[in-house]
Amino acid sequence: MGNSISFFVISGDKTDDIYEGYRHLTGVAHLLPKTAYGYIQSKCIYPTQKQLMEVASGYRDRKLPLDILVVDFLNFRIEGNMDLDRRRWPHPAAMNRELGRMGIRTMISVWPHVATDSRYYQMLKGKGWFIQKADGSPDQSWWGNDFGPDIDPTNPEAAEWFWSVIRDNYIHKYGFSYIWLDETEPDIDPEHDFYSIGGGNRYFNVYPLFETGAVYNGFRRDFGDSRRVLILARAAYLGAQRHGTVFWSSDIMDTWDMLRRSVTAGLNFTASGMPCWCTDIGGYARRPIHAYYRPERKPLVSPNGAADEVGAYSDYPELYVRWFQWGVFQPVMRSHGERRYNEVWSYGREATPILEKYLRFRYQLLPYTYSLAYRTYRTGAPYMRALWMDFPHDPNIANISDEYMFGPAFLVAPVTVQGATSREVYLPSGCDWYNFWTNERLHGGQTIKVNAPIEIIPIFVRAGSIVPLGSAILNTSQPQKVASLRVYPGADADFDLYADDGETYQYETGKCTITHLHWDEKSRKLNQTATARALLDETVVDVIQAASDR
Repeated sequence: MGNSISFFVISGDKTDDIYEGYRHLTGVAHLLPKTAYGYIQSKCIYPTQKQLMEVASGYRDRKLPLDILVVDFLNFRIEGNMDLDRRRWPHPAAMNRELGRMGIRTMISVWPHVATDSRYYQMLKGKGWFIQKADGSPDQSWWGNDFGPDIDPTNPEAAEWFWSVIRDNYIHKYGFSYIWLDETEPDIDPEHDFYSIGGGNRYFNVYPLFETGAVYNGFRRDFGDSRRVLILARAAYLGAQRHGTVFWSSDIMDTWDMLRRSVTAGLNFTASGMPCWCTDIGGYARRPIHAYYRPERKPLVSPNGAADEVGAYSDYPELYVRWFQWGVFQPVMRSHGERRYNEVWSYGREATPILEKYLRFRYQLLPYTYSLAYRTYRTGAPYMRALWMDFPHDPNIANISDEYMFGPAFLVAPVTVQGATSREVYLPSGCDWYNFWTNERLHGGQTIKVNAPIEIIPIFVRAGSIVPLGSAILNTSQPQKVASLRVYPGADADFDLYADDGETYQYETGKCTITHLHWDEKSRKLNQTATARALLDETVVDVIQAASDR
């Protein structure tokens, strides 16, 4: 008899039933540390400790929210030494302590390559812990000796060693909180290579599952329930969502076309069962811009004050603003790219106040977003949702890939055309919708033209929604009150407002607070469960009055 093949059929009456089945089959998407749902500031690269601290001070001096700073790759002297270049990072432990006092955590990039002249190479080669070619030698990959071959995480001993050096060198010794596992593909063609579990032609794409699993499993074993795992990874595989992972859009170009295509890519990815996704806000790789370049339309954001940053790419501040606005409505909001500067004040005098507005808006939405993340943990269903997930009976949504639902309330329609000050938005049938910015109430089942000046991303709220909004904070470790509960009438509404300590896994044993909110359309009253009765006593309930109907 040949190899047997097993088939699993997941069925259900609703889209989310399918994701619940996928969750049971492949694993839960754990809650990330609450810091991950704030804002992550990154750049390729912050080369020194001094520069990283200046960025942190820049956010705090401006009283802007920030939770995580990223130390990208090339932070070492030799790839695979699993250590920092101490000439550029002289006091990393003290740096992380100071950042912690500022309410900022750090994430460090760790690659699975080991250069041939690194301190671990001979030991790893001798034990056979690299991905190997048919002749048993390590596959050096296209990087060559300077970066070397990839560790084989399918070998349990190699996986344990990989985690142990990350733990000892970066977490215990220096105090980094989170790990960026870049190059999780890996960057070789494994078809003719061999893992410890077998040939790459059979186990072609499993690398990210095993590599993220090495870190997650070791982290949970060694730190118990006291600290949540956060791993940023570029590649994914079935089940990798259970490893405290966020996946991102890879090394995309900084163009308008890429912004447009990234919306669709994000919806496709989250629909695949991997709910935690983000993009490199602004794009990663720099587009070559010649001195004679002219945008198609007059830029909506002047590059004045950002000449050193954008050069001849005069419409780039506009692009960055539009990308940043969209980033507010992604599961994780993270900016990154090959730019000289990449902070919210880096893109000129006109862009800065808009970017600051949306950065604060991200934190205002935290009670809503964090509750969505818990819902995903419980159900497996994503909260960045293609329209077909929620409106399967509306035939008009079948080919719409440039707008989507962010949780049960928000319809998000990013602007992805340079110079555009309006766009068409289809409002799915079966309910009414409120323009978030104007409170105009509109009927579903129609396409409308929406005003979208540069300071506005079109967003709509479904009638029959409850949206909790939080008080202003600078980071997620600060107490945040629910400042208001916005009720969008038109139908009965329910929302489970979730809260926990934001740091540990104690939510897995029920140590959390869930306040069920219910809007009764007939009586026009908002009620809640008795678990946190003081919420409605202390919170402004804002029942939206429609500006008009059409």
